[in-house]
Amino acid sequence: MSSPGLSPLAPNEVVDPRGSLEQRIAGALERSHGCALVSLSVPAPRVPADTLLRARGDAPSFLWAPPAATHFAGFGAAQEISSAGPGRFRESAQRGAQVLREIRELLAPEAPNARLFGGFAFQSASGEHGLSDPWQSFGEARFLLPRVRYAVSGDQAWLSLTLGPSERNPERVAEELHQLLGGLRHAEAPNSLAMRQAHGDVVSTEASSYDSWQTLIQSILAAIAKGGAEKIVAARKTRFTLQNAVDPLAVLQRLQGSPNVNRVAFRFAMAEFLAATPERLLRRSGRQIQTEALAGTLPTQRASGSVADAVRALLASRKDREEHAYVVQEILRCLAPFCSSIRAADEPVVRELRHVVHLQTPIAGELAAEPERHVLELVEALHPTPAVGGVPREFALDFLSQHEALERGWYAGPLGWFDAAGDGEFWVGLRSGVFEGNQAHLFAGAGIVRGSETQSEFAETEVKLTSLLRALGIA
Repeated sequence: MSSPGLSPLAPNEVVDPRGSLEQRIAGALERSHGCALVSLSVPAPRVPADTLLRARGDAPSFLWAPPAATHFAGFGAAQEISSAGPGRFRESAQRGAQVLREIRELLAPEAPNARLFGGFAFQSASGEHGLSDPWQSFGEARFLLPRVRYAVSGDQAWLSLTLGPSERNPERVAEELHQLLGGLRHAEAPNSLAMRQAHGDVVSTEASSYDSWQTLIQSILAAIAKGGAEKIVAARKTRFTLQNAVDPLAVLQRLQGSPNVNRVAFRFAMAEFLAATPERLLRRSGRQIQTEALAGTLPTQRASGSVADAVRALLASRKDREEHAYVVQEILRCLAPFCSSIRAADEPVVRELRHVVHLQTPIAGELAAEPERHVLELVEALHPTPAVGGVPREFALDFLSQHEALERGWYAGPLGWFDAAGDGEFWVGLRSGVFEGNQAHLFAGAGIVRGSETQSEFAETEVKLTSLLRALGIA
C-alpha cells in the first residue's frame, strides 16, 4: 500500500544520495512509525534482472525471469518463512500473509508490490531429518522477502529496499541505494569463455546407469499393465564434478537466450538451484486463473533435425496425444471444484524449445466468488500434475517413493511468488539443477505410459539435459 501524498521519484533523483532522494526518504520514514517493515522503491536503470545478483555476496537470493512478463531479482532476507510436512502449502500461505500485512510500501506507487519468492520440494521428505544435501538448505518449503529487490517491466525498472525498524537512517539508506544503482549502471556482461575457464574441465561424472533406468521403466510398465496406473513420470540425475567451483550467475547468463522458458534461481546457504523451465503450473490474478498442460515430447534430432518435421510427428503421435490428454483431464478435474467456469483449448498446440517440442494446451478459468482462494491452495490442489507425477496421483507418488533411487528435492516442485492479495504465479522446476561448489547435480525426467520404449525415453532425458550442459560449457 502506497503512502498518500508522496509523488514518484523522477529517474534523475536517484543520482545524488545527499540531495532530494535523501529528503524524500526522510519524509517517507517519518510516516512509517509503527510499521514492522518499510519498502522503499525508486526508479532504476533498465538492465537484465540478474545483473543485481552480482552484488549479493553470500546472501540468499533469487531470480524470476519468465517470458514476456516482469522480471525480478533480489537478495538478502527482510523476512523468511519455511515449512515442512503435509501442511506446508497452507502454512506458507498463512505465515506469508502475516509477513506481507506488516509492510508499508513507499515512494514509487507504480513499482510492483511486495511479494514472497520461493518454492516447494516435489514431495515431503520421508526421513525425520528432512531433505539431504544438496537440498538441505532449501527445505520442503522456503520463501524469501528480499531486503534488496530489482524489478524490470517493459522499458521501466525499480530498485526496492525493505527495511526493519533498526535500518531507517535516511542518509545510510540513500547511500545504499546510490551504490546499488551505480552497480546496475556500470555492470559489464559476464564473459562466457572466462566462465568455462574458471570452473575448468569435468573431473568425474556419476549418472544413473542405463541398466537402472531400464529396471525402473520395466517396473513402471508392469504397474501400468496391471491397471495400477495410466502414467508415471520417471526421473534421473547426473552429477558432474568440475575442477573448480561453478559460477551459477554465468550459467544463468548463458541460459538467457533460451526461448519460451522461465529462468529461475534460488540460493540458500552455498547451494543454488537453477531452472530454465518451460512449464507454468498456475497464475492467479483476482478471480482469473491460467494454467497449461505440457506433456508429450519429441526431440527435434529424432525428426532429422527439422523442427517442422518434429512438430508434424508429435501431432501425429498417438502415444504422445494420449499422454497429453491425461494431463489435460487431471488439471481440469483438480481445478473444477474451485471454479465457476474452466475450459481447456479444444486442441493442443506445439511449444517449440531449443532441442525439443512439446504438446501444450492452454487452460483458463474463473474462480468462484466465495470462498476466496489463495494461489497456494490452488497450487496444492494441482501439484504434482501428471506431467511430473503420474495418474492416479497417489499411486504414482507411492510408486516413485519406493522405486525411484534419487531425492528430487526442488526438481519438478512448484517455484514462484505470492502477494498479500493471494495472487501469484508458479512454474514447475524442470530443466534444472542444483550447484554447490564444484558439484553440478542435473535432473531430467520422462513420462511413461503404455507403449513407452526404454531407450527412447532415456534418450529424451539426455536431450532435456542439453540446455544446462551447454550453459555449463560441457556439452
